[in-house]
Amino acid sequence: MTNALLVNALAAYGSRSADKLPLDSEIRRLINIYGKVAVRDATKRLTAMKQGRKPEKDWQELQEWIERDAHDWLDGRDPFSLRSNYHLAQAISKAKPGHSQIATHRRLLRKLSHRRTLYMLMSAWDIAEESRPFADYFRVCETLAETGAVFAQTITNLADSYRGQIERYRARFGEPDPAMTVKEIQKALLEPLKLAEFAKPGLLGLMPKL
Repeated sequence: MTNALLVNALAAYGSRSADKLPLDSEIRRLINIYGKVAVRDATKRLTAMKQGRKPEKDWQELQEWIERDAHDWLDGRDPFSLRSNYHLAQAISKAKPGHSQIATHRRLLRKLSHRRTLYMLMSAWDIAEESRPFADYFRVCETLAETGAVFAQTITNLADSYRGQIERYRARFGEPDPAMTVKEIQKALLEPLKLAEFAKPGLLGLMPKL
């Protein structure tokens, strides 16, 4: 077991001593079955770091643009008409000193053509949940579901849960303000009922007489 692996194992289990770690017990069990040499060689082989170029952080550098896309889309504008993939790739590749601008530009163009729409919608979904009218949230959920992404059903289930909360809000408070977010509606439902709600006509007769 390498020192790095041991440090990671200890960090995962906090201040517990190494001789009590389940990982140590498992390794001892494997040694008893396969022998020290076999376990040592397998550990080295499986934990060896593959050499190669570090992964590019393209999407981190594109995040600001993707969020701008999301806001434009939520406001009814077409971000792809406002900013082409070529424009975004050009802006990022120019800001990368020491890199091959042509290679970076091509790589970014390829990634944007495959993932820009999905990432924009995911960003819009996150923004709409926290700070947009609830109709915008359901609009982006429906659009995401139409993409056929593997998580589309999860998005649909979450939207259905919020729709149920809106129905409960209507039953308790009446029609929600169209400007409310789904989070604001959820928060209103979680707040304790006010005393005034128990003093409505028809409920006074149920209160015990003093």
